[in-house]
Amino acid sequence: MPSTVCKGFALIDCNNFFVSCERVFKPHLNFLPVAVLSTNDGCIIARSQEVKDLGVPMGAPLFEYKNLLERHKAYLFSSNFNLYADFSDRVMQVISQFSSDLEIYSIDEAFVPIDCQTLEDFRYLKERIFQWTGIPVSIGLGPTKTLAKVAAHKAKKMNDKLYSLMDPKTHDAILKTIPIRDIWGIGRAQNKKLHSHQIITAYDLKVASEGWIRRKLHLPGLRTVLELRGTPCYVPEVNDSKRKSLIYSKSFGSSITSYEHLSEAVAHYAAKAALKIRNKGYSAHLLTLYLKRRDGFATQTASLSFPSNSTSIYIETSLKLLKQLYIKGVYLKAGIQLNQLASQKNIQLDLTHSENQSQKELMKTLDAVNQRYGENTLFYAAEGFSRSWSCKAKHKTPDYTTNWNDILRVKMDAL
Repeated sequence: MPSTVCKGFALIDCNNFFVSCERVFKPHLNFLPVAVLSTNDGCIIARSQEVKDLGVPMGAPLFEYKNLLERHKAYLFSSNFNLYADFSDRVMQVISQFSSDLEIYSIDEAFVPIDCQTLEDFRYLKERIFQWTGIPVSIGLGPTKTLAKVAAHKAKKMNDKLYSLMDPKTHDAILKTIPIRDIWGIGRAQNKKLHSHQIITAYDLKVASEGWIRRKLHLPGLRTVLELRGTPCYVPEVNDSKRKSLIYSKSFGSSITSYEHLSEAVAHYAAKAALKIRNKGYSAHLLTLYLKRRDGFATQTASLSFPSNSTSIYIETSLKLLKQLYIKGVYLKAGIQLNQLASQKNIQLDLTHSENQSQKELMKTLDAVNQRYGENTLFYAAEGFSRSWSCKAKHKTPDYTTNWNDILRVKMDAL
């Protein structure tokens, strides 16, 4: 990193994140083919490099590649999002000690601003993340977020897992090797449009006419071009205050035909949505229930009397909506969508809503017990007990870091 360039962005990207989380407690799987499966074990949503090298694409249906994976003795795991979310929090905590201006981009990526740090500083960060969490990361450095993304893409292929594009003299040679589909902000439709005009690489996009880009890709496309040229257009976003909605939805492990089982699933999803929004520090004013039947979709929305994140209120409201929507049939999926979100810090209530404080205390107690003793230690009876409709997860690992009952046990032979 040239000493004269002190401003830019670093992207810290966890390598094959879901797979890496599984390997932390199973180090014997390092360098072996490993894949993580989606809800109901239907599709492949994370692949180790060894599985990628077999030609297995992202999102592929498991049944299409099951024989190939079995021939190569690949290990399969059901998604364990509690484990992945906890490891993500741990990684982000380590990064936040390095830079207070952490911007979490996704569950496995974060930006931090560069302020005259050296390459050695970032090597130290990479080593510390691995030492403290067991998660390997790649770090890309660039004068803009888009170039930091390009650098992180390059870093994944380097032994050092660290790559800098802070020197403008290196940009063009690297951008000529990057397919346009790998550029941040270029989707499938834009990729197809650009290819039709012989814009194949990131370098081709960088040198394209600004006027043409504005006409074809509009303002977002122009921002991408300017970022490739080294002009920052995406400012740091260090908070989540602009979030507009939150969704919790899942397909059922098996189709549901009875109202009793459907109401249990809806109540359980409402409880999950409530926990998710509380963890984000928000309350919602609108709640939408949507159901997927074999013959189509059904949705209904309710306005809460005041912004809330209470599990009690969400379950009560969701079950009222279910009564309005239910007809006999085969149900495949349900979801809860929360809108008109407001930060808990900014909610103003009138005197008629004094019961909101008791709900806050109840939710605080509920979350504290479940956090200490494990998920679902306390839950609402409306969520059901057997939950035969739950997602299939035949290959799910224990919740090693979030459930006392699943904590890793170490056995030692007597001396």
